[in-house]
Amino acid sequence: MKKIAITGANGYLTSLIQLYNGNDYKFIRVSTKDSDLSHPDLVYAYFDALDMDVVVHTAAIAATAACQNEPERIHRVNAQSAVEIAKVCRDKQKKFIFISTEQVYNGKSETGPFAEEDVPLTVTNYGLHTKHVENYVILRRSSQIGLALPDVHPSVNLIKQTLSAICSQNPTYFTVNEKRGITYASV
Repeated sequence: MKKIAITGANGYLTSLIQLYNGNDYKFIRVSTKDSDLSHPDLVYAYFDALDMDVVVHTAAIAATAACQNEPERIHRVNAQSAVEIAKVCRDKQKKFIFISTEQVYNGKSETGPFAEEDVPLTVTNYGLHTKHVENYVILRRSSQIGLALPDVHPSVNLIKQTLSAICSQNPTYFTVNEKRGITYASV
């Protein structure tokens, strides 16, 4: 059975991947408890020691405010560590799948959808960090949203944030300089 190391193991997308593919692959769940991606100097050694066939790298800090307020730490997590994981896979001759974002296009004046050949233009640190890793490998997706399922816990998303604001009668804020496509993910 193929062994897949999957980062961001507690995230919504990875939970769905594991839910739908758990009988076909052995997943090695990698969370921040296992490997602190803010220390890229330690990331290579951690992944080099793993016995895996594939790495699906979904872990990232995507919150716009954090990316803008802590650009150096977030760059280590989102860009430098991703490159270190890619290097391990290259050196071990293993497959590396990097989950990117359409945020690399959020500085464009035209709306999407964008083609693979379209030149990225970003105005956020998150988009810049992701674009850095795309020099190595890419699988770009739009933002996904969805509701919780047993053993699948969505991160804060548009639906949850809006429902929470309505129920608590407190205002909510959305970043206005982001252009996102939204994909609904469900069972």
